[in-house]
Amino acid sequence: MERVSKVLLRTSVVFLSLSIVFISCSVPVSSFQTPNDVADMRATVYMNDNSSVLAYMSLNTKETDDIQLRIPPNRRTETIHVDSIKGYELETGYYARKYLNQGDQLFGFVHAQPRGYSFVKQLTPQDYEMNVFEHIIKVKEQKSPLMTTQKKYYIEVPGAKDTIWSLQSNYIKKQLQPVELALKEQAQSDEALRTSLQKLQRIPDRVNYMMQLAKLYQVYIVHKQRPA
Repeated sequence: MERVSKVLLRTSVVFLSLSIVFISCSVPVSSFQTPNDVADMRATVYMNDNSSVLAYMSLNTKETDDIQLRIPPNRRTETIHVDSIKGYELETGYYARKYLNQGDQLFGFVHAQPRGYSFVKQLTPQDYEMNVFEHIIKVKEQKSPLMTTQKKYYIEVPGAKDTIWSLQSNYIKKQLQPVELALKEQAQSDEALRTSLQKLQRIPDRVNYMMQLAKLYQVYIVHKQRPA
């Protein structure tokens, strides 16, 4: 009897182990490496036709242009092309699909070095006319298997559709001239804005400067132009 019990116990352990392995293999593992490398993350996906869908999303733009969506409640799988969406939202923020352009001025002409389309994290509120984005990539270290995370920042000027420009680009200075001019003109009759612009000039961090500039433009220019 004791021998039979030991055999049954061993059989149960083996069965339990196999069940755990099977379950672990069948359940997708959620991960976020970069905004362009996401596996089975719960997201709200925004389509180009202004519709949206809540799904478990997987994408890897380096490997394929297809995006896999597992849609609750039965988690049926749909495959859509990356060109059909304008962005997605996770708990960590909103990620927009934009055309990255390094943009550099060379002898008075725009010498563009396009990076192509990529998902980038939007640091400013979604309803802003001027926006700041964070581009995250993973780069392999030299003579090492380790990967390092690099972050670069881009600006979307008012009126732009898809293209965003590197914060380090000389061309962005020209793009921002209408924004700065509009704020300076408005500041002539608005003391609070004049004070804010003076404080803005004392911000040393370039990214923070751009985010505050975008906020001032939204509050003092965009909101005042909209009908009440």
